[in-house]
Amino acid sequence: MFLLVERETMLSLQAFRPALVALAVSLFACSTEAAIVFNLFGQPGTFDNNSTAMLTVGGITATFDAGSDNLNSNAMTFGISDGNNTSANNGDAIGGNEVLTITFDQVVNVTQVVATNLSTTEQILATIGLSPQISLDDTGDAIDTFNFSSSNEVAVGQSFVLEASGGDYSLTSFSVTAVPEPASLGFLAIGGVVLLNRRRRSASRLLPKQEADASELPER
Repeated sequence: MFLLVERETMLSLQAFRPALVALAVSLFACSTEAAIVFNLFGQPGTFDNNSTAMLTVGGITATFDAGSDNLNSNAMTFGISDGNNTSANNGDAIGGNEVLTITFDQVVNVTQVVATNLSTTEQILATIGLSPQISLDDTGDAIDTFNFSSSNEVAVGQSFVLEASGGDYSLTSFSVTAVPEPASLGFLAIGGVVLLNRRRRSASRLLPKQEADASELPER
């Protein structure tokens, strides 16, 4: 009897293992989306002469808004110019009263901001979604890279806002990761349950045969 129970337990574990592994892999993949990088240099056709512009990378569309000013990009800089400077491929920086507002067509986490031309007296003022404004200070490197370890979620309808304090800077790039919608996670969970039920039914069909085989064994 002990051998039969042990065999049944082992069979159940073996039957559920592939389904559990598949479910774990699916959930892990959703929680570790690859970072999508929005490079802003060298795109005058997208930004210049426009106060607003859209850029799609990796299936995510970011909408840029410079307010009453103009976006500018060249091979070495990206920023905002005042209303009098609309030359294509001019390039500029973000400073003074200039504000860059970025929105997304889906929920994202902002994971990195890269900038240049910051000095020890200059900061980037960043407001990410509903989080309080933070100050990104000069790192001492020629290229200032700011990585965020905690969640900085920007929902649809919310904004990622960048300003300047103490001077100006050129925004090189920023990175985001897509946030899976609750419905997507729910479908994955349902799929996992379906897989488990299928494995359970398969195991239940095999057990009677195992019991029958065991009953035919000669007694010792």
